Amino acid sequence: MKQIIYLFLLCPFLIISQTSAQKRPNHLYPDLFRFKIEERSIWKLDLLNAVRDLNKTGFSGFFNVGFEQKLGTALSIDATIGAWYQFRFSPAKASAIFSLPDGSVSLTIEPRFYYNMNKRIRTFKGANNLSANYIGLQGITQLLFLRRDPQIVGGKGVYFFHGFTAAPVYGLQRRIGKRGFFDFSLGLRFFSGKYAQRGFVIRTPDEVRWKPSPITKLRMGIAF
Repeated sequence: MKQIIYLFLLCPFLIISQTSAQKRPNHLYPDLFRFKIEERSIWKLDLLNAVRDLNKTGFSGFFNVGFEQKLGTALSIDATIGAWYQFRFSPAKASAIFSLPDGSVSLTIEPRFYYNMNKRIRTFKGANNLSANYIGLQGITQLLFLRRDPQIVGGKGVYFFHGFTAAPVYGLQRRIGKRGFFDFSLGLRFFSGKYAQRGFVIRTPDEVRWKPSPITKLRMGIAF
């Protein structure tokens, strides 16, 4: 829900700003989004999702760092490593304590096509960079490791779950000054989970495997 709210607040501003930058002379419009600056690669450290839920029992969040590299004028590859964590202020019940905390690790690989990049360069409206709208295909592999919950897994202890998501998306990315970035995408995901050799006691139900569902991703933070 937070991402949907951010989308409505920020997207009109970001889209209009791209059009306005094309119409005003450079000396009258500061290049906040670096449309006219060439950039072929970028490291992205997301700060927006670092703490996502804070209450009296603890807090949780998602750390992720990504790297995007141009493969051509309009093509790039974006790779992101993420880790979700949960920290509790007070001990959990004895029956639910396990040495591993709640959390997950994930790897996302996303080829991107900046569909209007060549036109912008050809008409002198922008440089060869990563501040533009794009079409992408996200491939996400995720491993979850969760504390034992007796109501779910009985006496089997901690359980793990591996899933893979493929998602065609439409997105927009903007640099914000010299050291900031904003990246939002939305699309449809196709998800599948499976058992592994040991420890896996849950899986994606067959009736929902590979069926589409909406997906959104919003990142904002430091770029370098």
